[in-house]
Amino acid sequence: MDFDKYWTFGDFTLHSGGKSDRLWDAKLLRKKENESDLMEIVQFIRRRIPSDVVIVGIKTMGAEIGQMLRNHIPFDPRKGELMGDMEPGTKYVVLDDVLTKGTSVNQVMDVIGWLPILIVVIVVRDDINGGVSDIRGVHIDELRKLMSSI
Repeated sequence: MDFDKYWTFGDFTLHSGGKSDRLWDAKLLRKKENESDLMEIVQFIRRRIPSDVVIVGIKTMGAEIGQMLRNHIPFDPRKGELMGDMEPGTKYVVLDDVLTKGTSVNQVMDVIGWLPILIVVIVVRDDINGGVSDIRGVHIDELRKLMSSI
């Protein structure tokens, strides 16, 4: 998959409120010509997440991709709320399209009330190193290291 074709350059405001000169535009995955890339992402995630785990998909593309998987609850970061019921003792995986500063992911963890077992992101933005395009599962310890370096 060519991740680079999804980068757009301009003047953007991130969920965190920060500014950026580039955006990894996951919404382009909706286009018919990019359907194979979208399915590659869905299959990658499906193979790695056990069936007893609930996926919390962060709007917009995290939630849309989550809908293609099983056991999905959407999360709206603008409202700060889950669009479904939570069960005590359930294992959760957070799914988002882009991780920059972790604002949306931290919101989800606040709402869930405990740490998910894994955070899956399609692209980890590292503005210091020019952006890292990759599908990634980020464990909590890795996330803390990543957040402290950005």
